[in-house]
Amino acid sequence: MERPIRFDRDSRPRAGGSILPTPREIAELVSAADSMPDAADFQDVVSIVANTGIRPAELCNLRWPDVDFERKCLSIGASGGARARRIPLGDKALALLRVRRQRQPDSEFVLGRSPRLVLERASRRCRLLSVQTCRRVVTLRLLRLAFLNRWVDSGGSLEALTLISGVAQTSRCAKLDLEQKFEIAVHHQAQVEV
Repeated sequence: MERPIRFDRDSRPRAGGSILPTPREIAELVSAADSMPDAADFQDVVSIVANTGIRPAELCNLRWPDVDFERKCLSIGASGGARARRIPLGDKALALLRVRRQRQPDSEFVLGRSPRLVLERASRRCRLLSVQTCRRVVTLRLLRLAFLNRWVDSGGSLEALTLISGVAQTSRCAKLDLEQKFEIAVHHQAQVEV
């Protein structure tokens, strides 16, 4: 049986030393920030990106009305529009978002009142801490790609992955079974959480 296509072109370190982080390395990265100021923001950003595959820019713009706790998903893009897509939430990501909501009940954005600042700090801290914990630079983008690879490696539906990752537009015919593909994605989400 052939090995699935990987999103990184090579599993060996490249000139910049950027290979995808393992689940163990992601956990070490998150725990390394425990004693730092604003550790919760950093840990939340890393965990959300690593467990949902959301793009960092999409996380920056994510508002609380876009988080559906009952249906266990994030709505990305135009609310209710044809271009909106849903990202399923596993139990870990859902619990993290509930705690974050309780910590910041008055905030419009998931990342607080200054989401761009939170994301920039988390991005810088990710680069710095990853050198210590993973012995190479890990970016938020690499955390997203690691999620996509874990999805593929664990046997997840590629059609569902393209829908939740936003890497392909769907045709009108394909939209008929979007709900079915999303339900498959929701069930598979728990297998890829770190």
